[in-house]
Amino acid sequence: MSMIVDRRCSRCQGGGRTDIYRMIGHCSNCRSEPILGLFSVTHEASGGDCPVCGCSRLHWDRLATADEIPAAFEEAAGGS
Repeated sequence: MSMIVDRRCSRCQGGGRTDIYRMIGHCSNCRSEPILGLFSVTHEASGGDCPVCGCSRLHWDRLATADEIPAAFEEAAGGS
């Protein structure tokens, strides 16, 4: 999976909080899927711009499973 939308809160990350959760979603405009969304634990999964068409019509459908998380991201995030 190469389509990732980072919706983590910059305030939470700036305050030293790194807890995140991952959602799988789709674009209701261009129908691209699956899209992996990254969110701060204390925030609702919403919004974001489609990495394909650029619109803001993303819908987050479910939590990501472990096999849907790119290994390169896990290493960069410190295994969170």
